[in-house]
Amino acid sequence: MKRVYQPTVAYQAKIQIRPTDEKVYSFVKSELKKTGNKINQEFQMKDGIDLYVASGHGIFGICKKFKRVFRGEVKTTFSLTTLDVQAGKKVNRLTALLRCKKPEEDITKPL
Repeated sequence: MKRVYQPTVAYQAKIQIRPTDEKVYSFVKSELKKTGNKINQEFQMKDGIDLYVASGHGIFGICKKFKRVFRGEVKTTFSLTTLDVQAGKKVNRLTALLRCKKPEEDITKPL
């Protein structure tokens, strides 16, 4: 049976780190602290880490820095969560996937 990881607290953005890398994890945590974001919940998956963040503010900046520092791959998606009836707006959540380079790939090659 597949285990489902469901956050128990409210969140507006999710950062996925694939595969698990301590350097990337500490980098993301320090960048979130700089932007004033709070990590509501963390899940250790078999292929990486999921961080549920209270606010989506500053996530794109973290993605740009990750790309520049680690030369990794970044994918961002929005998912429709609900419709705010009073304001008449759609409520979306941001998911950012930070994929690290594999060790056999040479990072000295120019982009």
